Amino acid sequence: MTVVFLLATGAQLSLPDSPTWLALVPAFVLSELTIIHFELRKQTVSWATSEIPMVMGLFLFGPTPTVTARAVAVAVVVIKNGYPPGKVIFNVAVAVVEAALAGWLLRDVDLTEVVSPLMWLGVIAALLVTGAVGVCCIALAILITEGSVSRSFWFAMVIPLLAIVPMAAALGIVVLLLIEVTPWAAVLAVGLLGLFVLLYRRYAAAAQDRRSLAEVYDFAEMVQNAGNDRDSETVILQAIREKFNAARAALWLPSHLDQGPRSLAVVSTDDGSAGYPGPDDPDDAIRLQTTAGQGARLINEARANQQDLRGLRRRGVTELLCVPLETETAELGYLEVCDRNGDVLQFTATDVELMQSLATHVAAALRQRQLQDKIRYDAAHDQVTDLPNRFWLTAMIDAHLDADPVHRRLALLMADIDGFAQVNETLGHAAGDELLRVIASALQEHAPPDARVARVGGAQFAIMLADANLDRAETEATRLSRAVSSRVQVAGLQLTADLTLGVAVAPLHGCSAGPLLQHADVAVLAARTRGLSTATYSSAMDEQSMRLLQLGADLPEAIESSQITVVFQPIVGTATGEIAAVELLSRWTHPQLGPITPDEFIPLAERIDQITPLTRRVLRTALQRCQAWLDEGVVISMAVNLSAACLVEPGFVDEVAETLAEHGFPPELLTFEITEGSVIGDEMALPALNHLHELGVGLSVDDFGTGYSSLSYLRRLPIDEVKIDKSFVLSMSTDPGTKTIARSIIDLAHNLGLRVVAEGVEDELTRHLLANMNVDFLQGYLVSRPLSEANLASWLTARTATQPVDQDRSQRKLYIIR
Repeated sequence: MTVVFLLATGAQLSLPDSPTWLALVPAFVLSELTIIHFELRKQTVSWATSEIPMVMGLFLFGPTPTVTARAVAVAVVVIKNGYPPGKVIFNVAVAVVEAALAGWLLRDVDLTEVVSPLMWLGVIAALLVTGAVGVCCIALAILITEGSVSRSFWFAMVIPLLAIVPMAAALGIVVLLLIEVTPWAAVLAVGLLGLFVLLYRRYAAAAQDRRSLAEVYDFAEMVQNAGNDRDSETVILQAIREKFNAARAALWLPSHLDQGPRSLAVVSTDDGSAGYPGPDDPDDAIRLQTTAGQGARLINEARANQQDLRGLRRRGVTELLCVPLETETAELGYLEVCDRNGDVLQFTATDVELMQSLATHVAAALRQRQLQDKIRYDAAHDQVTDLPNRFWLTAMIDAHLDADPVHRRLALLMADIDGFAQVNETLGHAAGDELLRVIASALQEHAPPDARVARVGGAQFAIMLADANLDRAETEATRLSRAVSSRVQVAGLQLTADLTLGVAVAPLHGCSAGPLLQHADVAVLAARTRGLSTATYSSAMDEQSMRLLQLGADLPEAIESSQITVVFQPIVGTATGEIAAVELLSRWTHPQLGPITPDEFIPLAERIDQITPLTRRVLRTALQRCQAWLDEGVVISMAVNLSAACLVEPGFVDEVAETLAEHGFPPELLTFEITEGSVIGDEMALPALNHLHELGVGLSVDDFGTGYSSLSYLRRLPIDEVKIDKSFVLSMSTDPGTKTIARSIIDLAHNLGLRVVAEGVEDELTRHLLANMNVDFLQGYLVSRPLSEANLASWLTARTATQPVDQDRSQRKLYIIR
């Protein structure tokens, strides 16, 4: 095709005899490698300076040497760049056509008239025409292969044609003018051209640095004004992509707070990819290697290792610029841009530095947003359990109910940990926090999938069930109470964690968060007062709640005043009738509300941490009365009820020891009665029980048989006796099964060396049955009701006699006269 074109243009196909024309080959090679790049309107514009040697070749050697030299130079350059054979042939053909056409256009020009300005204009016009023909050839090839030519192509080709070609042609003419003066000017011309190329590169680098610095400042201002919402990340990422004129950009952020890892990607409008498999793959090698380091990386297909090459191919890109990002978490984030737009221009070392600078501002913006997210998260979550708090729960309830006030349903379960205050006071707040986390984890594990669990304060948790009715709420409350209430290990100890749950539902019990939370709290209080694990709110509970609120406020003053009194209930030996002890029982006469039953104010005292002051009051009374009897020569033991809260209170046992020593009181005459459920399995109570046992104080397990333990466990406890619960004793005479259970308890207790007391004895038949079972002591209305101190003295005088207990008759024992 080239030969035909040359013949058609009338060019001479012979080469000069002198080999000096071969100097055009390296000149063309140098010009093809000296490419001017600049970006205009986000488009890369590039052009080779081949017009300079073309002008010199046409004027000095003619068309044929010029065409030949350019064809050889273009072939060398494109082969060196690794072009496929088809592109090599095409590029060589276009170069030959351009050179031959330029020679044909200038065939009628006297090439010896270098000094003519008209000749200069003709040369520039000829080169513009040949350049336009070359552009059209490329456009035709694109049209044939791809079906269409984009507007960006014409923009990228026409701009340098009009701007660079005239300048390069002028430089070539200047060189010719210098050679016209003296051939040695060729040496000077080469030096000037080399200096021009060097200055151009320096200028381009300096200009790029100035642009980069300005871009960094502009980018920092844009990031600062972008805001802190999720849309700002897209804005920043899009700005990053545009700064590097890249086809794609992606951002990857690690897990933060309640959010998992996430990624975001943007692509240019002319990017032909349907999707972008960015760095969201957990095993993405490029991201993992980049975040393992501390700096930006430039990865291209030609120099990538096998892992990076797989990452490039997965993304469908040939070049990638990436950088790690510091975040508020321990794990680094990641930012990348891929495939710079343009056919020639690629990412450079300058781009790597720019990427590192921009990444600093991106990381600062991300950390600021993450810090604000952390502040908002902390405001809505509990610091101990990481569960949502009361403020979050209130907003969620109100939002759910406001969405449809008429038909929207919601159930709220309030769960309270029993005995939580004792854990804090005995083992410290760190152990209390550990217990909270254990219960929080258990609630999340056993709650329904659609439930939302929150900690609303203290030892209280709330479970919100959206669109749940009352039946489902009560069912879930019962199930959760059974599932979560269990033995847990806290601070190396096995503790019993029981939950009391209250139920309130919307719209039956309230149409907003405030009433529902209040009514669920009331239900919890009612459940605990009644000894239940769950309770559902009813309007009748409000009165009871107000009553308990008043009693709780008045109880501390009552303990220190005459409102709290003590009564005595005798305990006698089954066989001998001797009075072995009297149990001290508390009574409260409220000035406005009248008598308050122990079943009401004792649990209240435990709940508001007044049980220990109440126990001190009863203990002082017991020691004073027992000491008075001793002064009269009468030996009667005193039994005082002891709460588990007292056992785990620091210093309580030491206080008992000091009180006994201060009064010189025999410790064997004092017995502490502890309910079965408060000590069985509670390892926090064991040190106190062992200490009391070492003091010589008697220990009795009250209400035995109503808990969940076995007598075999009692071998581990330093106790002296068990009291069979009255529920077994009352039905012994009518229920053979209960009688069998009572007999088993008595036999096993005796086998363990323990005394047995039967409480609730109200008739002679029951007393007779218990005597046949060898029960050691009896207590109940058959013996006596609880008596005041004065009535007890009268009772003792009327119903008992004395008998000596030692040779000098210095002390007496009392026994019932039959």
